[in-house]
Amino acid sequence: MAQEVIQYLGIPIPPLPKSLIPIVEPNLAALPHSQDYTHLGLEISMQNLIAGLTQVEPESIQLSDPPKEIAADYALACHPLAKSLRINPVEIANSIADQINLGLRPDLIERVSAQDGFINFFIDNNLYGEKVLQEIETGRDSYGAQNIGEGKKVVIDCSAPNIAKYMSVGHLRSTVIGESLHRIYQTLGYTAIRDNHLGDWGTQFGMLGYAYEKWRDEIPEFEEGGDSIKGFYKLYVRIHEEVEQEEEEHPDNESSLRKAGKGWFQRLENGDPAARRLFNWAWGASIKEFQRVYDLLGVEFEYTLGESFYVDQGMIPNVVNALKQNGVAKTDEKGAVVIPIEETKLKPLIIQKSDGTSLYATREIAALVCRIAWFNPASILYVVGADQKGYFQQVFAAANKITAGKGPDLKHIYFGMVSLPEGKMSTRRGRLVFLEDMLNEGVSRAKQRIQETNRNFSETEMVEVARQVGIGAAIYFDLGQSRERDILFNWDHALSLESNSAPYIQYTNARTHSILERAEEKGITIDFDQKVVFSLPEEQMLIKQLAKFPDTIRRAQDINQPSVIAEHLLSVATLFNQFYQKTNVINEQDPVKRNTRLRLITAVSQVMKRGLYLLGIEAPNRM
Repeated sequence: MAQEVIQYLGIPIPPLPKSLIPIVEPNLAALPHSQDYTHLGLEISMQNLIAGLTQVEPESIQLSDPPKEIAADYALACHPLAKSLRINPVEIANSIADQINLGLRPDLIERVSAQDGFINFFIDNNLYGEKVLQEIETGRDSYGAQNIGEGKKVVIDCSAPNIAKYMSVGHLRSTVIGESLHRIYQTLGYTAIRDNHLGDWGTQFGMLGYAYEKWRDEIPEFEEGGDSIKGFYKLYVRIHEEVEQEEEEHPDNESSLRKAGKGWFQRLENGDPAARRLFNWAWGASIKEFQRVYDLLGVEFEYTLGESFYVDQGMIPNVVNALKQNGVAKTDEKGAVVIPIEETKLKPLIIQKSDGTSLYATREIAALVCRIAWFNPASILYVVGADQKGYFQQVFAAANKITAGKGPDLKHIYFGMVSLPEGKMSTRRGRLVFLEDMLNEGVSRAKQRIQETNRNFSETEMVEVARQVGIGAAIYFDLGQSRERDILFNWDHALSLESNSAPYIQYTNARTHSILERAEEKGITIDFDQKVVFSLPEEQMLIKQLAKFPDTIRRAQDINQPSVIAEHLLSVATLFNQFYQKTNVINEQDPVKRNTRLRLITAVSQVMKRGLYLLGIEAPNRM
């Protein structure tokens, strides 16, 4: 429907550029449904059973983990049902438990008890565990995948650095959150498309262009073979320092340098050849600079379309004129073109200044219109910092008006700031920590720790594992906590083997491989068809946590929160280490118990590897 609205507005749409990498559409026929998984299926069957007995909606039945002092597997508090049923919760619990025990028990439920208005469910651990292991062994690298999205398209706007600058530590969050969400959505049956919407237009580049013409002879990096991005960065810092000084000395007047920058940007918008040559040079150098960082992080994009793409395609005047002609936008008393947002308290969204130049919001609307026309997405996720909340409220309200309420679901996936112990970063003041330098420092620290603790690695293997651990540590430090939080980055914590960190989880996974290798060396083969016996509480807790992995992926997508997966992995790793410390595996004399434990360890490795992948982190087999 949104595509029809765009067509009705008469906005010419440029052809869809060729994608940098193929857009992957999920094989929906191969994806299981949520209820096909043991944990989710059992919860759904219990909800339906209780709903049938009480005549309430299944969605209102909220199962949970029981208190620690109750040795059950699931619990249901009947107190919320008491209000609608007008019956004492104790009576409800007793009645339901009696009926279930009389022969209505779902498969896998061994018995049910009632206590103080709660229903406690006890599963058949061996039967339950065997089904879970079979699902993991069958699914392998696709375990947890589900057909929730049904192929619907989701565009993820993420990373989005500005050209002619280095990527800073501040770009880490948008980049890795966006990459993780792409993997999560793709796993759940969506067609996820990453669009790196580069900041490459506007007054800021105009100021840089003016600075280049004024001071370029003083910058040795602009000589042949020099680091041009470093040169542009020096100019950026210098012009903003001088603008700030001018405006402090003359607070009532706009800086002459700022005015000159605006004039240079108008030259660029008007197609001045010299301005365009400088822009193209800066753009090409920036892409190479960014790609080194993306390669380190293991991040890819289906599209990298800067603001300039929509300018070059003539989209800006087309969008402005079409919206004016259709009454969506109007010219205000100062001569600017705005989209009024009458139904809210938000200010109108300005899409053209009184001098005729465009704004960031203009290019944002052009990109939105194109994405709707090209992809017909079900939703668009904007992975951008929390400081842009107000701006996106304006853009989303304007978009709703443009699409007559028939557009895709637009979501601002906001996140807090990241800072380092050195203090607050500022591009304009030259206080910037480059993301590439930070990542390389992580790799260097990881290599040093490997050298201190393990002398059995070849140099090649050491370099590779250090890369996996150092980069993984940086990504997990970000994704391992709620994205809304501000982060103070700390390498000691990020690289710890004894805390909530990627190395802790990676090392646990490497430990599973070590156990399985030792079993193989002793000639012990795993029989995947043999019945299982989960005789220890540690085994039972671990298998239940593995069973929750598909639901974890679904919850992470539902709230666009990769930390949900990180929390799950931490729990699996912690439970596994408790199991490992208390359990004999290789030397277990009972062949059935030994085989069960080896299958369980194989499943743990599979889930941790899969979970780390969804976070964009690699899983080395040795550490």
